[in-house]
Amino acid sequence: MADPVPLTTARNTLGELVNRARFGRERVVISEHGTPVAAIISVAELEELQATQDAADLRSASAAKAAGGAWIPHDRVVEILAADEASESET
Repeated sequence: MADPVPLTTARNTLGELVNRARFGRERVVISEHGTPVAAIISVAELEELQATQDAADLRSASAAKAAGGAWIPHDRVVEILAADEASESET
């Protein structure tokens, strides 16, 4: 990983940093008070990362389906997630 770019520097050189990520396919890490907090990557790399994650999710889901076990309808999953979000927002 390249040396992080301080946030104050990133504000002043955003165009250059985007070009480094876009054309140089460089991962630009931005830090705040010395701690890495964000990164700039090219859209092409983001798409590759998403495709990799999607493939891993599909393999995981296929393995879970092949293993059998309890089946939960999609509508019920949505209800459970909504209830979890509601309880988290109350705290």
